[in-house]
Amino acid sequence: GARLLETQRNNLAARWMPGFAAVWEQLRSYFAVSHESVGLKLRALMVPWTKKAWRRQKTTRVGGVDDDVVVYALPIDDANAPDLYLPLVSFMTFALVSAYVRGQAGTCTPEVLAQIISSCAIFQLFELVLYTAGLYVAGAGASLLDLTCYTGYKYVSLCFNMVATLSGGDRAYYAALTWTALSSSYFMLKTMAQTVPTRTSGNGPRREFLVCGLGITQGCSIWLLGFLFKGTS
Repeated sequence: GARLLETQRNNLAARWMPGFAAVWEQLRSYFAVSHESVGLKLRALMVPWTKKAWRRQKTTRVGGVDDDVVVYALPIDDANAPDLYLPLVSFMTFALVSAYVRGQAGTCTPEVLAQIISSCAIFQLFELVLYTAGLYVAGAGASLLDLTCYTGYKYVSLCFNMVATLSGGDRAYYAALTWTALSSSYFMLKTMAQTVPTRTSGNGPRREFLVCGLGITQGCSIWLLGFLFKGTS
């Protein structure tokens, strides 16, 4: 059936493209979401101070005779697991809404959408480099895909801010910006507190400063990207 065809396709891809099957399976795990898990994630992003538990759940797979390999649960089973579904959907939505807002302000051109997407992609890469460098200096390891998810969640807030602009103009936008900047910073602070180990490298920054700095970065990112692409209402 369909499962057999998928298995054969993955085996063929793995034969001609070494490592493809493993990468594809890893990417699929980040899109393993449900309506409930997406709803819980949106709640954590918009009102994170109502959330109590932030530690990711782990599952145990037998890795050999004497040792077990501990892996994290999928996003569909754990509200704290990072996913790529929300960042990707909100990224594209933000680009479309921003282009529409520019059009409402009379500053939209055919190149605006491509400009917004490329600028946000470059900014995303910059954030990934910044977070990776900060965690590396502190002696903390983090998956690049996990960091992509965490830094990509800001587009949910940016979409909310743009909708507020369309509904109530600048006053509504700045009210929404204040809320989402604080909530996104708090979300990232609590998330990084679970990522950065208690004991960091002696040559790196203090753990408290690093966690707070990475958290504040999200609020600054939301303000900067909104300022660049909101246009004038």
